[in-house]
Amino acid sequence: MARRAELPVLPRSGDLAKHVFVQVALGIPVFHGDLADHVHDLGKQCSRGNSEARALHVLRVGSPIASQSPQPRKDVLTDHRVHVARVEVLEAVPAVVLKRPFLVVFTVGEETLLHRLLFPIGLQFLGNFLLVQSLEKQEVGELLRLRACGIVIGTMNTFQRSFSLLTLWLAASLAPAGSYQYLRLGNKNDIQTRPAPGIAMMGGGSDLDEAFRWLCQKGNGGDFLILRASGGDAYNSYVNGLCKLNSAATLIVPDRQAAQDPAVAEMIRQAEVVFISGGDQAHYIRAWKDTPVQDAINANIAEGKPIGGTSAGLAVLGEFVYGALGDTPDGKDLASTDVLPNPYYERVTLIRGFLKIPLLENLLTDSHFAKRDRMGRTLGFLARIIEDGWSKSPKEVAIDEKSAVLVEPDGKGTVVGTGNGAYFLRPTRRPDVCNSGLPLTFREISVYKVPAGGHFSVTSWTGDGGTAYSLSVEQGKIDSTQADHSIY
Repeated sequence: MARRAELPVLPRSGDLAKHVFVQVALGIPVFHGDLADHVHDLGKQCSRGNSEARALHVLRVGSPIASQSPQPRKDVLTDHRVHVARVEVLEAVPAVVLKRPFLVVFTVGEETLLHRLLFPIGLQFLGNFLLVQSLEKQEVGELLRLRACGIVIGTMNTFQRSFSLLTLWLAASLAPAGSYQYLRLGNKNDIQTRPAPGIAMMGGGSDLDEAFRWLCQKGNGGDFLILRASGGDAYNSYVNGLCKLNSAATLIVPDRQAAQDPAVAEMIRQAEVVFISGGDQAHYIRAWKDTPVQDAINANIAEGKPIGGTSAGLAVLGEFVYGALGDTPDGKDLASTDVLPNPYYERVTLIRGFLKIPLLENLLTDSHFAKRDRMGRTLGFLARIIEDGWSKSPKEVAIDEKSAVLVEPDGKGTVVGTGNGAYFLRPTRRPDVCNSGLPLTFREISVYKVPAGGHFSVTSWTGDGGTAYSLSVEQGKIDSTQADHSIY
């Protein structure tokens, strides 16, 4: 901490925007210490409806912020000010002190650029502040749920915000791995309802209200859980606004250490509906496969609870999964032009056995299908599954953006949305050439394209309201039996 840094104390927090003067080289917007928390009723710490800014209340101006342990009934968190160690307080109130390491990062306003930069590592801009902390037990979920209690340091100009970006990266490097986040909207107590089975497979892009309402109905007014490995809780308010639920919650499980926490599996088990969000399926495979998270999701499915997924969340629903394990974080998506010339291209990473959804056994799922021209790569995946001996006749459900397939317990699916619909593929023979370094030759793959309003049964593999055609790959080039030779 810079010794010359100053944080003048204001007579009232409403003057903050005019009077707070922060002289930092690096450090004042972030402090690392122990949390002193008035926990009799954390919810009362928020002054809801009060837009007044709040400041870090330091009584000894010009001295560094201390990080020694706080003392009960002396160093406490009250409604409008934070008292830190080695300062005297004006008002002591009864408090229970939780000694937990934490980091608080202060900023002002919603920074779209910063949000995009920090989204992959799970830091969240929550309106006017950012809270990054590592409480180890369930207190973390409660504190993050009450993020409206955030502390804001004044109005920063562009120059000052540049320091915020640096300190955010510092905070990210200091924060320990292995902590999950649980953010909940609605009733804080779980209830038990009788959900109905169902699978909502969404192709990514804009979220479809109809698909989410369908999932909510399957949950029968229970607890709706959004599961993800990074990001924030934007789905909570979206789902809660669409549906009549006991709660809508987001559980962020970023790594294998967090996935081993028994509390994480219990939160999944308590939910009536689990929805796996978009993102990067490689995160899900690396962080959740062969952990209690995987076990808990599969236990829910076995009990007949509904499940859904979009984009990367859809990609992990089938028995066979393109894991994207060879992709780089900022690299391009694996393209059809990468796979067709060489189906054993190093980035073609296929896995199986992550989720156990009976209706999706022997099946591959893919999203953003026509929009991102994924037909060629998916034919390569199917050829590999056959050639590697995983299945003699695998199938695929490939869904375009802004489209979804809602599957009932009998296997009958309804296609909804405004996109190009869904494609149901099944090879009728083995690939002729599927070898490392050689272009793919793979003939007579049957395709049934279903637009919105049409139906398809994943049990009988028949549909109505769609178009049937066939595809063949000759030395890496795809041809179609459609009149215009379109592959979509």
